Amino acid sequence: MNETRALVVAALCVPALGLAVLSCGPVVPRPTPVAAVEPSSPPPAAATAPAEGAPVGRPDAAPKRHFKLGWSRQTRPFNKGVAVAGTGHVAVLGSRSLSLHDGRSGAQLAVADVCFTFAGAYAFVADDTGALVCEDGVRLYSLPKLDYRGMRALPGKARVASFAPGLAAVGFASGSVRVYDTTHWEERRAVAVDQRVTALALSLDGRRLAVGLEQGEVVVHELAGDGSRRVSVKRGFEVAALAFSPSGDQLFAAAGPLAAVWNLDKMALQRRFRTVADVTAVRWLGGGEIASVGRDGLLVLDLPEGTARSIGGGWAAGSGSPVGLATSQDAQVLCVAEREGKLACLSRGKLPVTRQLLVPDEPGGPGALTMAGRVVVLTGKRLRVRALPSGDVPSPGTEVIILRYAESQIGPVRAARWLEAAKGRVWKLKKDVVYVSIAGAVKELPGVKDPLVYDAAVRLAWQPAKP
Repeated sequence: MNETRALVVAALCVPALGLAVLSCGPVVPRPTPVAAVEPSSPPPAAATAPAEGAPVGRPDAAPKRHFKLGWSRQTRPFNKGVAVAGTGHVAVLGSRSLSLHDGRSGAQLAVADVCFTFAGAYAFVADDTGALVCEDGVRLYSLPKLDYRGMRALPGKARVASFAPGLAAVGFASGSVRVYDTTHWEERRAVAVDQRVTALALSLDGRRLAVGLEQGEVVVHELAGDGSRRVSVKRGFEVAALAFSPSGDQLFAAAGPLAAVWNLDKMALQRRFRTVADVTAVRWLGGGEIASVGRDGLLVLDLPEGTARSIGGGWAAGSGSPVGLATSQDAQVLCVAEREGKLACLSRGKLPVTRQLLVPDEPGGPGALTMAGRVVVLTGKRLRVRALPSGDVPSPGTEVIILRYAESQIGPVRAARWLEAAKGRVWKLKKDVVYVSIAGAVKELPGVKDPLVYDAAVRLAWQPAKP
């Protein structure tokens, strides 16, 4: 169970979350470019230059501005995605919840209970409207109060979605993908697929639709006609992330250990990022830069150079890494959401919140690992916690700190925190359930009647074993 981990920019030094001193993540060595369309096979040993069609960086280009932390907030745990509106609002999709935040400060403006859905299912489709793809239909919510406005029924069970200005693509369990306009939600196009759809992407100009499949292939459809082309990313691994370049002529695709960019006009592999793997979400920043999250954390990939740089600041490889990624329309603001509830926005421009933010001590001490989960049962001093998928778990014998998510409202101020409920030791693992023996008493937490009640959101924090 490995979770997402790191972020990158060839010349980006970013403040470690809230630190007053700027820090640079490690530069990953420049990978050997690949010229084959099928990256599953080893590249030619003599390849020493960028693949045909790769852009050449201008040596006189002005250095890019640093991303700086604007704000960071704790939201409800088990986030699935994040979206940034043209108005600056930031929305976070969680487990059966949707919250809206002020993009300048992170203050929560509204929260709504919603359907249980999948990552990437929410987007802003107008300045005053957001759309959420649920299994049975698209539900619309008005801003800034997230009032429910109505639903457009869908002809099947929705499993994956992607948005572009004026368009939404939805993949169904039945194997079809349908494209809708987001004004009247009329169907514009339907395409059949021969495998389970695992990822979708629409180009910003609405010309192209990329459909990622479970066996590692991508089908690129020309929406204005009937043409389609097939690209093999990594056979045997489902395609997990797709993104078109701003022009729509390049496509980033990731499947398991493979992350690469294709030139669609030439149908040629343009760049493979050899040190980047298990990408789960990606956004094109422009200027040859691509932001990604996955096993290696929050990264900025440099397409001309073929390098990757981690932003760090709590988003380096390890637990607590982000699962949601979104950018503003001008790509100057980058927002990330962690599974365990942290939401943060960084900017290359100016955000009203410019004070330095202090970094709270991590539970379990510096370098601690964490696991998110829900309480199964507490019997006496024996606690069982079901771990969320794709994360680290402590081994038997590990001493852990048990933290409980809690919210409180004091006047207009809402506080959301992870509080220490108890300490204990892991004595057994059974599939995804962690058995913990609690040491001492369970603490009383303000505003929480029973900290370890059934289905409560909890975290386990522990120090990694010394090598």
